[in-house]
Amino acid sequence: MKKMFVPALMGLAVAAAVVAVTLPAAAQANTFGNSRYYPEEAIHDWSGERFTILRIDSFEPTSDERLRLESWMQGNPDQIDALQNTVEENGEFAAALRARSVQLNNVVAIQRALNGNLVVYLR
Repeated sequence: MKKMFVPALMGLAVAAAVVAVTLPAAAQANTFGNSRYYPEEAIHDWSGERFTILRIDSFEPTSDERLRLESWMQGNPDQIDALQNTVEENGEFAAALRARSVQLNNVVAIQRALNGNLVVYLR
């Protein structure tokens, strides 16, 4: 029985490895707008909750968060465009940002905080 069990487990391990290798690419394609800095659903669902605005240049130049944001900006210009369009689509959110003197073309990332509120990063 053990001889049959071990090959079966090895087969499962190989199948799991194949899924693990192919899943990230498929998941990324299906969740274009649900990355760390582009929580598409949270932006669409926003309806008057509090939010925080942070300028990227307010972080220390060598801080981990600033380096991650700068890397995001350099590597994802299409997602930043999509993010800005998503913000514009939620007219209430766009108006709330404009009321705080935010130009939407300066919004380069948004995160959902642990309390559910949004953190909006500006260049």
